[in-house]
Amino acid sequence: MGIFSLFQKRTPEDVYDELAHQIVHSALNYRTTLDTSSSSQATYAGTEVAFFLLHILDRHAFQMLGPIVRDKVVDGVTVRVVSRYCNSVFKKSAAQNATDKFTRQMFKNFADRQALYSKCSSVFPEDMFAFKGTVIFALSFYIHRELGLTNRDDVDDILCGKRNLADSDMHDFPLIDRILIAATYFGNVLTSWQLNKSLECLK
Repeated sequence: MGIFSLFQKRTPEDVYDELAHQIVHSALNYRTTLDTSSSSQATYAGTEVAFFLLHILDRHAFQMLGPIVRDKVVDGVTVRVVSRYCNSVFKKSAAQNATDKFTRQMFKNFADRQALYSKCSSVFPEDMFAFKGTVIFALSFYIHRELGLTNRDDVDDILCGKRNLADSDMHDFPLIDRILIAATYFGNVLTSWQLNKSLECLK
């Protein structure tokens, strides 16, 4: 590599690749922290991390670049994330129909998460114990579900803060200590990510 190439402005494709790499790396790394012997559960929990980070990218890109460029960035990064995550968790010998199904499911689930997360009042709560209606609360639930700890799919109004948890709902949601752990963990991930620095290259 010539010395002058070090000073060349990165192309949007370069930035998309970098962002996708960071998201996939975080999702794969999170899988190793989970207390589960099921590789399938860990794999799907990892997708939730990818969706969360893509949503954070979406928020920051909208603020810094505007809606038109945001759409290009999020679309470009999402395609890379889905492809690379799929390639990372499936063996090369895996049946093509299985990987295709997983890929389609990731795109669908991400669209669903985007719709829900956009209704949340904030990403993290101002009061560390007032999680209702925050993205981190919803993320914690989705991970909880992917780990096989509930099969509820009728709680969107709770996740986005429009309905309070009833006593009958409690056993289907992660305990407060698990949400606090998630908030700390992903807060650290976002701090180390330096997302805005990457997005500055796209202005």
